[in-house]
Amino acid sequence: MRETISRITATAVLILGLAGLPAQGSQQICAVAFDDGEGIVIIAAPQGWEFDRKSPRAPDVHALIYPGGAPRTETTTSMYVKTVPKKGYASLADLVSKEVEDRKAALPGLKVVTGDPVTTVRDHQQAQVRHFSSAKAGSFESAAYLEGNGVYVVIVLSAKSEAAQEEAQRAFLESVQSFHGSTLRGGIYRPK
Repeated sequence: MRETISRITATAVLILGLAGLPAQGSQQICAVAFDDGEGIVIIAAPQGWEFDRKSPRAPDVHALIYPGGAPRTETTTSMYVKTVPKKGYASLADLVSKEVEDRKAALPGLKVVTGDPVTTVRDHQQAQVRHFSSAKAGSFESAAYLEGNGVYVVIVLSAKSEAAQEEAQRAFLESVQSFHGSTLRGGIYRPK
């Protein structure tokens, strides 16, 4: 699936009729529009974080977000946004279950905790949240699962330690709450 990624200023967001996103001051907003006509996904970087459009990334990862002001190599946390086509999954819960199963198979002893659902500001959608940790592997992630038009969207906070994961939870929640799914015709996408 090809995508177009572009930075949209708060002014452009208002022009597009997407007012209501929590974007203030220099907060960055990223829009991912899918060429197959399915829709558009919009998220905001948390205050003090910024999008990285230069680093290489996997094909299904559409945005990388890092705390601003520090060299990327020195950060203890980052976030990324990926999409998963809906085909092959009966529901969002099916995707979450499959991803948890795959992660546990790849990393024996992985601890998985179900987090409280997070409500998005614009869509009023309930994101399903899972926290993954393995001190042995040095892997600490929080993932929020959402439904877009034609795709599922996963916003992931990745940290180098459990303390860094905890410290970045507020920023993670801010990005998840900013999620907005839309059709390319400008309407809000609401899951059935």
